[in-house]
Amino acid sequence: MSGYNAAADVQLVQVIGSNTQLVSIASGQPYSDNIHTPSNRRAVGRGLAIDTPAEWTAADIAFQTSQDGTTWRLAYKPDSDELILVTNIPDGTPVTKVAPAEVWPLLAYPYLRLVSVNTSTGAPENQGGQRDLWLVFAS
Repeated sequence: MSGYNAAADVQLVQVIGSNTQLVSIASGQPYSDNIHTPSNRRAVGRGLAIDTPAEWTAADIAFQTSQDGTTWRLAYKPDSDELILVTNIPDGTPVTKVAPAEVWPLLAYPYLRLVSVNTSTGAPENQGGQRDLWLVFAS
């Protein structure tokens, strides 16, 4: 599999513009940057894909929502105590993972954040270095 091609990503962003967003998880942290979901994206959100880097530290991705970008709540499946997760993210290979349909309503929140979580316990799992992830919003 070929390596990362920044020029191709820049071209992609120019083509689909506001439907993509680059977010980072800082080294030694489990939480991404705040993802501001503009009102146009909130009105038409139909899905989310996440491009993970090859350097991903083995973990699932959970989601947090916020009304103000300060107070965060973990997102759970309806009628369940199970987190909404993107799972089976390999380390050593960059992949695109499609978030489950339960994530779509979360796009209505003004702010969203990704959380790297332990695959067994669901507890926050620090990444071993800065991790840049591309988000692609379907509309």
